[in-house]
Amino acid sequence: MNHHRHASGWLAFWNGPRPIYVSERHRRVHYAKVADDILEVLPRPRARVLDFGCGAALDAGRVAEACERLYLCEAAETWRAELAERFRGHPRIEVIDSDGMDALPDGSLDLIVVNSVLQYVPRAEVPALLRRFRAKLEPQGLLVLADLLPERSSALADAVSLLRVGLRHGFLPAALAGLLRIVMSDYRRLRREVGLTVFPPHELESLLAEAGLEARRRAVNFGFNQRRATYLVRRSAPVGLERPVAVAEKGPDHHEPGRDDLREQIVQLQGAGEQRHEGTGQKKTDERHEHEARHGGLVGAVAGEGPAAVERVGDRAADEEAEHGRQHRARAA
Repeated sequence: MNHHRHASGWLAFWNGPRPIYVSERHRRVHYAKVADDILEVLPRPRARVLDFGCGAALDAGRVAEACERLYLCEAAETWRAELAERFRGHPRIEVIDSDGMDALPDGSLDLIVVNSVLQYVPRAEVPALLRRFRAKLEPQGLLVLADLLPERSSALADAVSLLRVGLRHGFLPAALAGLLRIVMSDYRRLRREVGLTVFPPHELESLLAEAGLEARRRAVNFGFNQRRATYLVRRSAPVGLERPVAVAEKGPDHHEPGRDDLREQIVQLQGAGEQRHEGTGQKKTDERHEHEARHGGLVGAVAGEGPAAVERVGDRAADEEAEHGRQHRARAA
């Protein structure tokens, strides 16, 4: 995949109308939850905090009340302009771009939050980005990598999560209409053509170690989708005091095998030859088409049968994902 196409495609999307939020209610509920999550991980009172890829950051003012300084870093120009206007003159908030982050003094930040961002970053650019984050953290600082996609990312599971949030927070009809819009939007096209970056635990462990970082999985993900993962990352211990990177710590709904099993599976897959890879690729393509067909069926089921269908289809999706995981492990063995 061309990483320039990856970066420009997603950045252009977030500079546009952003149909990912199905209503203003959805947008406000989302950012209120993110603000709550950030406040829960603040390492100390009056911390110096960077929210990298912050989006609209509607509740940043509430977060800033607990901070000495809050930097809102956003690459999308349209959102950055909104942020600058909304928080103009705020004594504790500064809106910056990526160059502005690089201009911050090394070792000056207590907390860096990267929420629902890494899936849109080209894989080749992630190692350098992690090194930049490490440089800005003070020695005991915390880096939060949040809302990371599972290895088996499913549009159906994401749709179920959205419908559950809509049911809980009073915007289910808007969620149903929004899913239909997303199916017709650039988001679905980009997800299919450009793709999202996914980090298996063993790969994330290696990337962090190379950047001089170590992590453990947080018990609860940022946001509402608990199939995704949040990692709490700190600088590695000095030489002679090394501790193992605990990336493979189990979290909610975590069905992945251990790191040793994963490494053994990778070796086996590499030895199987190109023919097996082609077959696997075709199977994944077929599975993706099946999920997309069911995505449309999900909207119809909920619209026709009411809110109870959300939980019913959600349980079915969870069962299917567990079965897919068992089949994947059986094929690898």
